Amino acid sequence: MIPDEDYGYHNGVKLMSTTNGHPPPEPQSPPPPDAFPIVGIGASAGGLEALELFLSPIPGDSAWRLSSSSTSIPPTRA
Repeated sequence: MIPDEDYGYHNGVKLMSTTNGHPPPEPQSPPPPDAFPIVGIGASAGGLEALELFLSPIPGDSAWRLSSSSTSIPPTRA
């Protein structure tokens, strides 16, 4: 009997190639993302406290990238 590892036999049965005689494709790493989700959150009075409560469960080592900004309108212009 011909050894399995040398000639593509297993238990005496010739194994068929699923690649039509071509070598298997090289493994590829996943492509980099072309886009990423963007979420906007707006709030008025108390917004920063609400934002802190909303984001506090997210681990500090998460892959999220966050940016926040705050505005303060003087009472005379409100």
